Amino acid sequence: MTVTLATALIHYQAPKHHIEARGQFETVLSHNPGHGGALVGLGLILEEQGDYPGAVDLLNKALAKDPGNVRIMAEAAWCNVLQGSFSIGQQGLEECLEKITSIDPRSRDLKAQILWRIGNCIWNADGTSYPPPITTVY
Repeated sequence: MTVTLATALIHYQAPKHHIEARGQFETVLSHNPGHGGALVGLGLILEEQGDYPGAVDLLNKALAKDPGNVRIMAEAAWCNVLQGSFSIGQQGLEECLEKITSIDPRSRDLKAQILWRIGNCIWNADGTSYPPPITTVY
């Protein structure tokens, strides 16, 4: 129940409730260090806070408990990208893409997100960031 509430707090007006959610996840993990839902939840909070190595560590621990979970795998790969490991992250994202076989709306959304992230890897692999904003001249 605690993990469900804390997971809801991650997504509701993020990052407004992350402090409360983090406390709940940490409480669960103090009693059960291998709780997959708490590992993922805390990993997502760390990702939002920019602690990508910590997020990757927790997401990989959760992935060890649920190795077929493409969402966890994709988030861990994305954290690798965010910390500058573009080739490792891109490889992980491409592995995720191969595992998505369903065509239901949630799978299509995940596939679209992964494709966007792969494009981001390719775009930024040379160390540059996004192109300058396009200004419209009237």
